[in-house]
Amino acid sequence: MSIIIGRIPEKAELEDAYKSNEAEFIAIYGRRRVGKTYLIRSFFQGKKACYFQTTGIYKGSLDQQLERFAKELGNTFYAGASLKTPADWMNAFDQLTQAINQVKTKGKIILFLDELPWMATRKSGLLSAIEYFWNRHWVNDPRIKFIACGSAASWIIRKIIKNRGGLHNRVTRKINLLPFDLYNTFLFLKYIGYPASYQQACRVYMIMGGIPFYLKNLKKRHSIEQNIDHMFFQPQGMFFDEFDEVFSSLFDHSEQFKEIVTLIASHKDGTPRSFIEEKTKLVTRGGNLSQKLETLEYAGFIKSFVPFGHKKLGILYRITDEFCYFYIR
Repeated sequence: MSIIIGRIPEKAELEDAYKSNEAEFIAIYGRRRVGKTYLIRSFFQGKKACYFQTTGIYKGSLDQQLERFAKELGNTFYAGASLKTPADWMNAFDQLTQAINQVKTKGKIILFLDELPWMATRKSGLLSAIEYFWNRHWVNDPRIKFIACGSAASWIIRKIIKNRGGLHNRVTRKINLLPFDLYNTFLFLKYIGYPASYQQACRVYMIMGGIPFYLKNLKKRHSIEQNIDHMFFQPQGMFFDEFDEVFSSLFDHSEQFKEIVTLIASHKDGTPRSFIEEKTKLVTRGGNLSQKLETLEYAGFIKSFVPFGHKKLGILYRITDEFCYFYIR
């Protein structure tokens, strides 16, 4: 069984949802590579539950998303049988509902839609289908624990948590999965067997942040300096292009988001909005700067604040993602 380091409040929330005698609609979001999929999969591993998971394909077509859904449906409910690819999401969830109804056990049924924003291709009708089947079928089955997950935090918040349509106020629990803090970073390094003192753990944290995926790739035979050089600075290194990949996988017009983050990183004590407006010209170029700043904050890359004792300065922005700050510096 997989071990989950830290995540105590999140595990408690999932345990409450699992034991609940009502259907649960759980929204979970957080930065890419932070461990959302690992948390859900590991938590429900060994539980007496029927576990169904399908994962969105990055830049995949609607047909590709539906084909993957049918494959996972066959694996989970029909002993690996090949199923015909559904025509659309209404048809797909109709098949899923039929499969759920054939499960006679009173055990829980976990429906985990991972990277949901990637599944919601243009004009796919995915959200409408979720709205219909949750309101018409799934909410009435106390066995069902429906989990909507995504790295595009702003999408999850706008389309699921703050939905103004058929999913309004349907989310029963939300989890914003944050990177490890310094203490849990140290525990994670200990868990993977990387020999790090408190001071060394702090240095790793200032470079990688508490991102489990980054941390687990540290090679035990190499020093911190060697690891960082091999992973981040060598052209063949695993994270040589990570900065670009993180933004391109999360945001449309990713260059604008990278531009904003780079500008904010240039002021360690906080960057005023006026400076960002002046340098990016997003307002005059038709870009919605307010929305982009909000999106970056939801995704965990920046934080807005009013400096204590200096309210006249207004809202400032600061980088909160350690890896981005390290990369830019």
